[in-house]
Amino acid sequence: MKGFRFPTYFFDFFAALFREKNIPMTVFILINAVISIGILSSIALILFPGGGTLALIIGGGVYLLMLLVMFSPIGETVLRMKIGVGGVPPAEAARLQPLFTKVLSRAKQVNPNLDESKIGLYMTDSHTMNAFAVGRGTVVLCTDTLSLPNDQLAGILTHEIGHISHNDTDMVMATTVGNGVLALFFLAMNLLMRGLSLLIRLLGSIGIGGAAGMVLRLVCTVVSLFCQLLVFVISLMEKAWFFLGKLATSWSSRRQEVLADEFAVNCGAGMGLSRFLSAALEEQRTQPQQNNLLASLVSTHPQMRVRLAGLANLGVPIEKPELLIE
Repeated sequence: MKGFRFPTYFFDFFAALFREKNIPMTVFILINAVISIGILSSIALILFPGGGTLALIIGGGVYLLMLLVMFSPIGETVLRMKIGVGGVPPAEAARLQPLFTKVLSRAKQVNPNLDESKIGLYMTDSHTMNAFAVGRGTVVLCTDTLSLPNDQLAGILTHEIGHISHNDTDMVMATTVGNGVLALFFLAMNLLMRGLSLLIRLLGSIGIGGAAGMVLRLVCTVVSLFCQLLVFVISLMEKAWFFLGKLATSWSSRRQEVLADEFAVNCGAGMGLSRFLSAALEEQRTQPQQNNLLASLVSTHPQMRVRLAGLANLGVPIEKPELLIE
């Protein structure tokens, strides 16, 4: 039946997994999923000893359930609460809601599968010129962005709807699930090793004399030092793994930004987005810049000059072409 959409989001999510722009993030998500299921299955095996297959089914089921909750309206509501997002104040609604409705209507024309009835506009009290998309239906404006003219606001809003249209936010949510499981695992292992080290030190402080006491204290000292070494190694592994994840997701995110810009152009909001990026780039050039390779690698957005050049290649007029010169 034309227009029918299965009531879950998993078909869209799995389609997004295998898009070229998402490959680095997809690899990280899949490895994260395997490790997470392994951890959850190991916990299940402790609770149900001898049932390896059952433990694997339970571990996979729990991970799948976490994804389902994250993709559900409940998960999205929790995310909004976590980042401190609220509704549009009545004083701003008269201006923003008609603009947002118009933007959604244009986006629907570009992507007929977009369910505009489930996409809402929210705000967060942040003194930055920024906006972002969360989950399947949350577009957030930062308060300082309200000072922008309507055409620039429309460009920004359409760009964020582009992320939802392309299922980019699905990738972020899936990454959040895996990262959450691993973060809890690393925390538990860290606390376990610290607790064991403390227990061993207390055992070594028992006042046993003679050779037996010396041997006990020596063994306790060695084991305690080993536990502290494991704490260091676990912390290092955690930092290294999440850094690799940040590299992978940042690479994919930069590609997603370019395609969200293209979506805005297709929706007729390219000129407003171009003006916003031009103003932001002009302001950025007045600030002292540092050539930081690491910051460039983990940046989730391409350079504004690169984004402006991309808009120009799509036929969007750039009011100040000199900004394209590095």
